[in-house]
Amino acid sequence: MKGKAKESREWEQVRAMNRWTPVNKGDEIVGYYIKRRDNVGARNYTFHTLELETGETRDILGTTILDPLMEQVPLGWEVRIVYQGAKKPIPPHQGLKLFDVFRRPANVDRESGAAGEDEDEANSPTILEGEDREAVNTIEHYRKLLKDQNKEDTPEAIIQIAESDPDLEPVDLSRLKAQLAREVKAEGGS
Repeated sequence: MKGKAKESREWEQVRAMNRWTPVNKGDEIVGYYIKRRDNVGARNYTFHTLELETGETRDILGTTILDPLMEQVPLGWEVRIVYQGAKKPIPPHQGLKLFDVFRRPANVDRESGAAGEDEDEANSPTILEGEDREAVNTIEHYRKLLKDQNKEDTPEAIIQIAESDPDLEPVDLSRLKAQLAREVKAEGGS
């Protein structure tokens, strides 16, 4: 029985965290910037979360160099982070990890590099008065999840996903609900 079970199942590597840790100069990661978490743990770390093309997510530990660069990347945008090595440390300090960060709106075609309007973009709402861009980006992320699962995109479905997201803070859930209410009102009710 043991031999048959081994043959029918594949081994999957277990990782401590879904974290990207560059080692060599030139290591890079590309994905959609979906979340920033500040003051994590006893040392108040910052984590930046990217959603990869595969749908997997990777956390990137913020650094003195990386954090200010990532502040210039709006949530929802595509980002490419390239590790440039470490600056030599001056004792007793550690060396600084150096990065180059590139960004582009999420609707840019990766193959051609040209901005293109897809069906979703053509039907997307214009900027609303009082719009919360971070909440809008979170909502768009949840809409993509619903679409990938072939589920109907309704405010109720978005709220259901948001309420089950362990990484979404209560204040962010409130902002998301307020943004959904603005969108429903702008559409004329419903």
